[in-house]
Amino acid sequence: MKQITKRQQDAFDFIRHCIRSGMSPSVREISDYMDLSKTGARCHIQALVRKGYIFLVPNKRRNIRISSRKSLNTNNL
Repeated sequence: MKQITKRQQDAFDFIRHCIRSGMSPSVREISDYMDLSKTGARCHIQALVRKGYIFLVPNKRRNIRISSRKSLNTNNL
């Protein structure tokens, strides 16, 4: 699995936290959390997809899921 940047790790940790809390975050929630534009947040999401950390469920809102190769149980948060 490819390494991710600090900002991508921040995005991944936020996504994982939201999913643990019961709901996948929206792009707007990620952009607000990271103080980015929605386009910037989408760039981080796409990088995480390319690197195998998350995947997107087509045709669904709040469609971000953690890859089975990455655990929801790590204690970074």
